[in-house]
Amino acid sequence: MGANTKGDYMIKTTLLTLATLQIFSSVHNFQSSMPHPVKINEDAALVEVKRTLFYLNKDLKYAEPILNSAKANNIDPVLWATLVETETGFKLTAKSKKGYKGLAQTPNAVMKTGFEVGDLTYGSCILKEKLRIANGNIEKALTYYKGSPTLTDKYGRDTLGHKQAKQVLKLYAKVKEQIKEEKES
Repeated sequence: MGANTKGDYMIKTTLLTLATLQIFSSVHNFQSSMPHPVKINEDAALVEVKRTLFYLNKDLKYAEPILNSAKANNIDPVLWATLVETETGFKLTAKSKKGYKGLAQTPNAVMKTGFEVGDLTYGSCILKEKLRIANGNIEKALTYYKGSPTLTDKYGRDTLGHKQAKQVLKLYAKVKEQIKEEKES
């Protein structure tokens, strides 16, 4: 009887282990097939800006200021975020040779407050004005924003501002493609 009891115990332990594994496996499969939670009230444009900042490996704290300043001036927020990235890499303390400061490289007067929202808002106003001057041509507007009055110099070569504008557009296209791929998957 002792051998049977030990054998019975082994069988029961094995069956209990198998049953536990089966239950765990069922629960795990059920959980993995559940849809991911979605914030119902989160603005789709804000999500897109957050994705942009994530792809650029930047702090998500800038998502709302980027979105709000872009919306206020009727600018694509992804374009605005990629422009800020190429301007300063989102370094609030950035300073140009011309004396411009902050995320969007705006004049000193704006940055004396140390308030990045003001910098982004003023910078987006500048881009809006450059778009108006360029009759909506984004490449020209970015070239003007980058400090060049023309796309090419007198020898037909791209100006520095135009080269930088092309970098913005290349990064913008790359980020938009990443967002599109993520939405499709």
